[in-house]
Amino acid sequence: MKKRTTFLALGIILSSQFMPLMAHAEGIQVPTSAEKLSEASSHEIEGTDSNFEEIIATGEDTTSNSDALETISSELEADEKIEVNQYDSIEVITDSISDSTNIAEGVFGTSEWTIDASGTLHIREGTFADTPANASGGVFGPWYQWRDQIYHVRFEGEVVAGKRLSRLFEYFSHVEVIEGIEKLDTSETTHMSRVFAECRSLKSLDLSSWDVSNATEIYSLFYGAEQMETLDVSTWDVSNVTSMSFTFAYMPKLKVLDLSQWKVTPLGLAQGVFMGDRSIESLDLSGFDMTKLMTLTSGLPSGYEMASFFKGATSLRSLKLGENFRFWSGEKANVELPEITKNNSYTGKWQNVSSGTSQKPTGTDLWTSDELVANFTSHPKNDIYVWQTRQIAGADITVRYLDENDVEIANTETLTGYVGEAYQSSQKDITGYSFKEVKADNTNGVFTEHSQVVTYVYSRNSADVTVEYVDENGKSLTEAVILTGKFGENYSSEQKSFSGYTFKEVKEKNETGVFTDQAQTVTYLYHKDKEIVWSEVTVHYLDESNNQIADSIILTGHVGEAYHSDKKEISGYTFKETKGNIKGTFEENAQTVIYIYAENSKEEIIVPEEKDDKELNNSSQVQSSSNTSSQSNSSLSSNSTRKLPETGSQSVVVPIFMGGVFLGIGTLLHLFKKRNSKKT
Repeated sequence: MKKRTTFLALGIILSSQFMPLMAHAEGIQVPTSAEKLSEASSHEIEGTDSNFEEIIATGEDTTSNSDALETISSELEADEKIEVNQYDSIEVITDSISDSTNIAEGVFGTSEWTIDASGTLHIREGTFADTPANASGGVFGPWYQWRDQIYHVRFEGEVVAGKRLSRLFEYFSHVEVIEGIEKLDTSETTHMSRVFAECRSLKSLDLSSWDVSNATEIYSLFYGAEQMETLDVSTWDVSNVTSMSFTFAYMPKLKVLDLSQWKVTPLGLAQGVFMGDRSIESLDLSGFDMTKLMTLTSGLPSGYEMASFFKGATSLRSLKLGENFRFWSGEKANVELPEITKNNSYTGKWQNVSSGTSQKPTGTDLWTSDELVANFTSHPKNDIYVWQTRQIAGADITVRYLDENDVEIANTETLTGYVGEAYQSSQKDITGYSFKEVKADNTNGVFTEHSQVVTYVYSRNSADVTVEYVDENGKSLTEAVILTGKFGENYSSEQKSFSGYTFKEVKEKNETGVFTDQAQTVTYLYHKDKEIVWSEVTVHYLDESNNQIADSIILTGHVGEAYHSDKKEISGYTFKETKGNIKGTFEENAQTVIYIYAENSKEEIIVPEEKDDKELNNSSQVQSSSNTSSQSNSSLSSNSTRKLPETGSQSVVVPIFMGGVFLGIGTLLHLFKKRNSKKT
């Protein structure tokens, strides 16, 4: 046993000397033996599984070497305890604590930091120095000695990382959140090993903004982050990474890890990359170039370069591999891809997807995990390998298409498949109906041993009801109204009022009704009101020479109304005739009525001149008044006669005339009496 232990120890020493030489020769950075031993024993000290030293120490079957492992582990633990005790004596570049409320404070590079009384590590703007090392070469964060007092980390400004960022937050076991991590600029960083190792309470990290294009080693970067549920490193450029051993190891709660954009070439060391990740179900490693893994000698077993790559990843059921991927394996060390448990759902073998899908692979490679490791390496290709499902016929899935009254409106479909196989039902376009809902949220799923029913429910389409408003000639009086509603629902239209029109009727008596699948029209009919047009009839009063002898009269009224004009009694004139209709109805065009009058004859009266008695005696015998008057009218000259005043009124002329007659008779009688008195 002592010889065996010596042999193993010698192997470790030789490997520690040989590996750096090979790394120097090939330009590959690898962890030193001190770092690896420190890493391995740290898990013993912190109470985690010490798988690292098991991989290093396994020269033969682990069962037969249990004593040797126990001895080496004890020695490693003792050495590591010395180193860990030395951590407290590392001279961290800090100022003396001046604020009694802070647990610690200092400056890392040019970035000031404090740990306040609540346990929050505040990191301010600046540039980090490389993570410091102690006298023995161990690398630690500047706040390592206060790791158990830190519960929260906050970046409060932009920080530029140095070339070495290794172990920056290692063993921050109480920290659940690192706030502002995107403010850390890693574009110049080359060494990033164990930055978040053993952050056992950290649940989520989004590092998609990090530039890691210059990083060469990221081994154990997230090792032991056992509460990690979400991790985003999907955008990383890892083309210069040569060492990534244990990068994602022991994150048992991590289910999804997107590495589809990673282009790893060439990779030197890749031990235990996904070791202990028992929840991860799918990995895309098609960008991993594993063709140049370092070939190790110095007594270490063949296959160490990629040992335990998948160890413990028991949920991994989909692997996307590329033509440059290799499974490095040997008799004593291999990738430890978990075997698939045979059960009613799975055959226990991997099957390549080929031209099919992950749910329905069509490839002919049917291999156990060990066979996949062996066969793929000899015949690599771009393909996806998934767990082969057992071809057990699942119960039928019935897809029904019903209306809202559960009446079938399309043919029922039946889907068939194998247990565990995915199914997808589809909605149909059904004339006269619109999709409404699915009764249960099971339009897609997987076949099981129990029958399933998918029910698509449709509502019947209803046609619009158009409400028109027209006159008796079919002329639209306003824009039609469109009524919409569900099939079978009631509708109601309404009558409208229009100036100049009177509602008459609804043509089909369907002003109310129900929506159907047929278009309907409701027509409101209106009668046009008679238009009120004013017109005129002008009544003129003219003489026979068309001279106006009295004021005209204008009669007004509505077209169609009756009118009646009147003749006038005009002094000096006698009505003769009319032109036009003296009565009738008003028409659209103006009308004229003319009353024509004849002028009456004018009568003259002689007024005798007064004479003295002498002249009267010399006058000739006077004739009777009537004769004299008649003769005088015809013989008197214009100079000896007076015309009666033309007053335009016949009633005035007659009294004057009669007065003149009586005056003449009186005068004659007076003269006659005077003459008789002289004779006597």
